[in-house]
Amino acid sequence: MNIFSCMSFMCAWLCWLPVIVLGLINLNAAAGSGWVQGSGIYNQILILAVDRHGTLYAGQSGGVLKYSPSQGAWTVVNSGMAGLRITALAFDGSGNIYAGSDTSKVFRSTNGGATWSLVSDGLGGQNATPVTAIVVDPAGNVYAATYTVGVFKSSDGGGSWVSVYTASDDASLLAVASMAVDGKGNLYAGTADGLYESGDAGRSWSLVAMPGFPPSTITAMAIDGNGKVYAGMSLGGVAMSTDSKFWLRASLPQAVEFSGISTIAVGADGAVYVASIASSLFDPGTTISGLFKSSDGGASWTLISTDQTGAVFDAAVVDGKGTLYAASYLGLLQSGNGVDSWTPTASMPSTNTINAFALDGVGTVYAATNPGEIYTNSNKGNEWTAIPWGMPHINALTVDRKGKLYVGTDYGAFSCARNDATCPGLVNSQSPPYGMKVKALALASNNYIYAGTHGNGVYKSSDGGLSWGAASAGLVNQSVDALAWDGAGTIYAGTDGGLFKSQNGGLSWVEADAGMSIQAVNALVVDHAGVVYAGTAAGGVFKSFDAGDSWVAVNTGLTNLSINALMVDASNNVYVGTQGAGVFASSNGGGVWVPLNTGLTDLTVDALIIDNGGNLYAGTAGGGIFQFVGEASSWTASLQSSGNLSSQTLTATLAPATADVGQSGCVFYGAVLPNNGGTYLFGQSGWVPYNVNSPSAYSVGSLAVSQATLVQNLSLAALVGTNVYAGYGHGASTGACLSDMFQHGTLEEVYTIH
Repeated sequence: MNIFSCMSFMCAWLCWLPVIVLGLINLNAAAGSGWVQGSGIYNQILILAVDRHGTLYAGQSGGVLKYSPSQGAWTVVNSGMAGLRITALAFDGSGNIYAGSDTSKVFRSTNGGATWSLVSDGLGGQNATPVTAIVVDPAGNVYAATYTVGVFKSSDGGGSWVSVYTASDDASLLAVASMAVDGKGNLYAGTADGLYESGDAGRSWSLVAMPGFPPSTITAMAIDGNGKVYAGMSLGGVAMSTDSKFWLRASLPQAVEFSGISTIAVGADGAVYVASIASSLFDPGTTISGLFKSSDGGASWTLISTDQTGAVFDAAVVDGKGTLYAASYLGLLQSGNGVDSWTPTASMPSTNTINAFALDGVGTVYAATNPGEIYTNSNKGNEWTAIPWGMPHINALTVDRKGKLYVGTDYGAFSCARNDATCPGLVNSQSPPYGMKVKALALASNNYIYAGTHGNGVYKSSDGGLSWGAASAGLVNQSVDALAWDGAGTIYAGTDGGLFKSQNGGLSWVEADAGMSIQAVNALVVDHAGVVYAGTAAGGVFKSFDAGDSWVAVNTGLTNLSINALMVDASNNVYVGTQGAGVFASSNGGGVWVPLNTGLTDLTVDALIIDNGGNLYAGTAGGGIFQFVGEASSWTASLQSSGNLSSQTLTATLAPATADVGQSGCVFYGAVLPNNGGTYLFGQSGWVPYNVNSPSAYSVGSLAVSQATLVQNLSLAALVGTNVYAGYGHGASTGACLSDMFQHGTLEEVYTIH
């Protein structure tokens, strides 16, 4: 049942009522509907850390999760940094936790992750460089390594930071991929050109000679309790040393020795765990991926991930009891003995940020996460499956009529032909918008594809993304956040500084935002009648009936005017996703909005889509994907003549759902005159005009919902064409009933007087 088949009258009168017509009854049944979180959306774990109490922390593409082994449960600990990609975690001697993001931000928590405070907003003044590692030395100094601006040091718990890189240092120290510190305070920094060492708290560094090892990025490091250093390389296996002067190659299987190393972990008992990640250079046709263990200091190794054949492990850590935790695309696995007792941890809550949706011609929905994963629901439901993809920071998606998927990223616009739920062939033209941040995509009816960029205007492709041409003449503001095609030859562009339209395929643009008080446009949608809706950053929703020549605000009922997403369904009902207030819906073109937030645990909604079956999906900033589902009731009605047009009997029967049998609630009913749009309440005295300033309430008594008969006197002479509505909601008070009815959409048209 369409969400709005039972809400069409609500916006005409009930949204205005502080006091409402009701009958307090015992509902035999009621509709049960709301949002359900999607399953199968993998949260990529990038880093793992264990505190002294054995509590596990996982840095991932949506923030930080915390796992208590004794309780066997995960909790989201993102307050202050939700939606960020966490790439580094470390603890100091006082139990404080430090977290680094891929945007050079560093956070600290003093209460086990319950809250976080930003202690560095952009190390070195750079806001886009990943923090690759954080370590704390025995003296309590905190070091944060970055991939482009070197290593920074804080001696006051993150209060202030200084660069440990000087002009006399090798430039290689600016690109640090891994870092470690031993019990004596010696620092090791792994770079693209090898390993560097500092014995004076970072004041000076020297390149460590590693004879016999090819030039390689040091991708992973760990140091055991005896000070033995293990360094994993992108091309050369694992190097080991007890004095940083004499290095041995770990005797991993030959193919693994020449493959990339993703992570290294050591236990208190000296056991070492190494994960390999790449195709072997020794045998290019062989891909060696798995987790290996050594109990003799690297002299011999055993593959322990036999139950996860082919899995690539991105992170691993060992707690004080010897329990190994390892993260792969299968999720997070734990092993009590490191050999054969692998068991999945409790299901992790989704914290992914969903930036964009797209729908193909066969009804499959595509969803893109901020870190760069793409998921599909090829079963047309709320179970999602990842498809291969390797480009981070996806901002936009669309699909053409042939099923080709287009992806807008921070690094350009890509396309691929979908084949059995995979994207094996990515195409990215080397001409602009290559290398540009593509924030919006739109497909025109002639199969032209438009790409809106951040700071470089609009580009257009007529050959499926193989080549692009600039299409920005007249576009005064070049930072494009939203695009929409109306199906009749006009394309709209929402920018940071106003709204523009083009009626000649992007050859020229004109400003089209008269009446908009807020200029930053985040979202656009065109309904099936050609009405255009624009969602703004701080001014709510605007509506245009004349192809953008003039706009009016339509914000009644919205509690948050920061709009991130817009969507219309087949009946032209409109939905908005907001920054912190969830989803709102309107059945009368934005005249009045009502919240649809039952079950929606993340109220920042960045994307919306409706599939071919009318199912509504919401992409959130830190809770993954939600689908609006529910069992709805329906009303039927008949109007019976008693021989006198001034006296009629209206019989309305509710056919309820089964979810709410026995619940207490209220029945609402009323009507709207078609000629003047006047709102009337259906009360015991007949049809009574509704006064907005002084509303009246009419009790309808106790009714049996299974056979709800509403008998009233009607004066039909002036009421032909009037639509009669009925609905119900749960709650012990009028307000509670009304709110529940709005949330569950149980109000619908039951009769039209003829």
